[in-house]
Amino acid sequence: MTKNYFRVVVIISIVYLLVAGVLVLKFNQVLPAELDAYAYDQLNEVFELISLVGFLVAFMAVAANIGLLFFARWARPVFSMCVIGASLATAFGGPFVATALEATIYELGLLLDGFIIALIYFSEAKTHFERVAT
Repeated sequence: MTKNYFRVVVIISIVYLLVAGVLVLKFNQVLPAELDAYAYDQLNEVFELISLVGFLVAFMAVAANIGLLFFARWARPVFSMCVIGASLATAFGGPFVATALEATIYELGLLLDGFIIALIYFSEAKTHFERVAT
């Protein structure tokens, strides 16, 4: 895999994140009243440690995506840890309500992140992250 092809995959990932946000805001489905009230209460909960960790992981993931574009050595482990961290935050964040659109977007994004992890560790792209001997 060439540098340019890899960069295209990373750019697709970044664009997907932006498009996904717009899709969820513009075309999200209506929840039944009880679930809508529960989701609203979730958003208005007291700021918890898990939320702080989630925001920190999201910020680091954005930085790692940018680092991947430039083949920064630190970006590979940070990106991988962010994907794992986001999954753990979801697992330990307690119950949450998501529409079918939100769940689909999340799952597709996770697949794309997994594809990027496979590329950065198990394809020719990994050589672009290795230190060049001088």
